[in-house]
Order: sequence, then structure tokens, then C-alpha cells
Amino acid sequence: MDKSNFINEIKKIAADKTAGGDGSKKGPDRTPLDEPSAIQTAIDELMSIGAEGVEVYNGALGCDELFIYETPSEVLSTFLNFSSNRLGFCLIGMGAYVIFVDDTRGEILVLGRKKGGGQGGNLPKTNTIQLIKITVGYASGVLSMKDNTGAPLNPLEVMALVIKWVTSA
Repeated sequence: MDKSNFINEIKKIAADKTAGGDGSKKGPDRTPLDEPSAIQTAIDELMSIGAEGVEVYNGALGCDELFIYETPSEVLSTFLNFSSNRLGFCLIGMGAYVIFVDDTRGEILVLGRKKGGGQGGNLPKTNTIQLIKITVGYASGVLSMKDNTGAPLNPLEVMALVIKWVTSA
């Protein structure tokens, strides 16, 4: 199969998916999203700040050493044994990674793990640890984030600390 045939095959798969039994088009079986929840807004804000931090870090370093990815709920439920309908993203460095995932109602769990290896590749992987739990909500229409003691969190400071932790491995 050459590239042209590949592209045509993918277009055919998409056309078959959207065509109804009578040849009419049907849209995806999705309902429109309601107004984003505090969790969705917080995850989006933290990921946006993280993406900017990754770009600045890699630019200052002169190479790509830090990466950020949205983590689909299917991955969270399949590989991490979280229930479905979860939101999250991960920040991956050369020696560690961190995952942000909605935990219980109104909370974001931030988990981290050192990959091991180190110099000579002889250090064991560490256990996954909880770095922080962030409680989110709206106060007077403004998104607020707090740590587990109830102290307010600045999302810029949170992401700076997470990037420092990931890159210190």
C-alpha cells in the first residue's frame, strides 16, 4: 500500500462511519458538552501552563527533553485502573514523569514516578508517589485551586514545581 492508497483507505473508513444505512449522513453519537466543570477548566488551565513551560524549557535547553500529552480517559482506565470518564494529562521527562488526573469530585491528583536508570542505568524505578492533591471549585465565578490544607495555589507555581521535579531526576 502506498501513501495515496493509505489516505484513500482512511477517508473511506471515515465516510463509512458517517454514512447512515440509507446513504444519509449522520453526525457523531455525541451530545454537546455542557459548560465546562471546574475540574475540566482546571485541567485545561494546568495543561496550558505546562505546555508553555515545556516549550520554554526545551527552548532554553536547545533540545526536546520534556514532553506533555493529554491522557485520554481510555488510557487512564485501561493502564492505570482508574474508572472511565476521567480527565488528565502527563508531563514526561528523561528521568521521571507526572500525571494529573481528576480524582474524586472536585479534586485533581498529581502522581509522580522516577524512571530509574540514572548514571550507568543501575538505579531501580521508584514507586509512584502522590505529589499533591488539588481541590478546585468556583468562588464568586472565579476558578480557585487549593492544596490539601486549604491554602490557595497559584497554578503557575504548581507547574514550575512539577517541571523542576520531573527534570531533577
